[in-house]
Amino acid sequence: MFLCKGESELPMPRIEVKDVGLLSYPVRQDQLQSMIGRATRAPFGKGTETITDLSVRRVWQIQSTDVNITGRHFQAYFDTITKSIKESMGLTNEEVTAELYKLLVYDKGSFFLPHRDTEKADNMFGTLVLSLPCPHRGGDLVVNHSGRDEVVSLENDSMSLIKWTAFFADCQHEVKPVTEGCRVCLVYNLLRSGGTKVNINPESEPIINAINQSNFTLESLKGSDATLARTLLAFADEQGQSKVISDCESDVSGFLTVFGIF
Repeated sequence: MFLCKGESELPMPRIEVKDVGLLSYPVRQDQLQSMIGRATRAPFGKGTETITDLSVRRVWQIQSTDVNITGRHFQAYFDTITKSIKESMGLTNEEVTAELYKLLVYDKGSFFLPHRDTEKADNMFGTLVLSLPCPHRGGDLVVNHSGRDEVVSLENDSMSLIKWTAFFADCQHEVKPVTEGCRVCLVYNLLRSGGTKVNINPESEPIINAINQSNFTLESLKGSDATLARTLLAFADEQGQSKVISDCESDVSGFLTVFGIF
């Protein structure tokens, strides 16, 4: 699965923003104006450059160093989110952590054209977005993977509800224009502990040559591909790798396709 999402009523986190104070829920208009007043326009990556272009991305950002989040109940809830991400995205055998990246404010007219997130660390695999209680309309998140669109509404008119969604960083996605009100969200980088190097029977020369050319590791696999690869490797450990490989040698291209090489 390339995307997962959820929502839940819970004791809200204490979020303190520098020069703004402790946020209320739903976020008050005066706090929105204070955040926008101290925020900067969010840039985006274009090739090797980071640029600001309001015709491509129009949203306000506050750096993570200016945001302090506390709350025991919220941390427990956050742990359930990362667990859900692990299970949904085929990472059950790894440690998944979320690192706060920025607080974003989408006021009326804000949007972000189709793009892919920059993987900001070697072990970053995805993005997590938490929508805080703040009435707004529009601003749908549209995530595309292999020609399939998933539309996620992050509208949140509640006083104690958090909506969240997570998706792989290499998925193309966009934020549709906010048509009314403001959306306040926390954006996290999702990090994984790393997979296991795949060891293939060296006697199978065609397969090992293809893998060497592809720098093939489990870290490169995601979602159902990662789950399937781990299942096959576990089976290989039980049955003996040479048997698994020999059974697949009659269809080498199919075997490599399963593992995401072709």
